[in-house]
Amino acid sequence: MPLTQRLTSVSLTFECPQCKFGLVKTGSWFQVISKYQCEGCRREIRITYPAKLALFEKHVHLARAEADPSVISRPSSQHAI
Repeated sequence: MPLTQRLTSVSLTFECPQCKFGLVKTGSWFQVISKYQCEGCRREIRITYPAKLALFEKHVHLARAEADPSVISRPSSQHAI
């Protein structure tokens, strides 16, 4: 699965694997970076492609909501793949 272009302007939250501090950036930011310094623990955190895939998959509902705002009110058990 490629990183969906529908999330490039959407704010995504990545949790530091060391301290769980939440980093909020746009999808386009996550697409181009490979590492960052966590504001919580000050460690350099690498974000691998598999981690990016998981992040985008976790937020794919936001892309659907942006395309169709009524998606937010639908039960989460209705997942389209």
